[in-house]
Amino acid sequence: GNAANYCFHIYDGAYTRKNAWIIRNSTLKNCKNHAIACYACDDAIIENNVIHGPNGGGSGSGIVLGFSNRTQIRNNTINGVQGAGIYITPGSDTVVRNNILTNNGGEGILVESGGNTTIQNNLSNGNGSGACRDAVGNLGPSGTNACTGSSATNNLFGGQEPLFVSIPARDFHLQFGSSAIDSGQTIGALTTDKDGAARPQGAAYDMGAYEFASTPPVNALLYHW
Repeated sequence: GNAANYCFHIYDGAYTRKNAWIIRNSTLKNCKNHAIACYACDDAIIENNVIHGPNGGGSGSGIVLGFSNRTQIRNNTINGVQGAGIYITPGSDTVVRNNILTNNGGEGILVESGGNTTIQNNLSNGNGSGACRDAVGNLGPSGTNACTGSSATNNLFGGQEPLFVSIPARDFHLQFGSSAIDSGQTIGALTTDKDGAARPQGAAYDMGAYEFASTPPVNALLYHW
């Protein structure tokens, strides 16, 4: 439902388990609350989406998971929302991989509660409350810190720039020289980007919703509210 002005809201009011949702290849812009909010969503896949703000009000985040287990959040680009780029609250076994999170008002990634969260190969830069925060400090695999522990590998949390084509024009394709190019992890089940271009285009997968190409394809789908 969209009663609270979310762009995409999965919740039935009773936290009934809703299994295997797939949210992909969408552009969600200027949502009045969270762009994607998925509560009690087990085994969901959220991939190849572009989310950009600002939100119309409140402190909405890009992607919010609540009471969800075994969710895959991968190859999304989230820029300029008022809250966190990705916000994870109770649940377990979430995997956050190959995302670009920039210029958001809160953290790039916030893990507030829930265990065994894996964070790998993400670029997080220019966010108001930091690149990544494990609010408890032991929410990663085997009780490690989800943002800095042994499983939090190959993240770019040191100020690297994604070099988008044009943030004012809302063109979040990558330019030559972007730190996100060839910095992603191979995901066998994700073989194309948001434009339908094959992954990878270069030596390895790129981070974010788009693979770098010298001439980006025309984006065929634009969803807005």
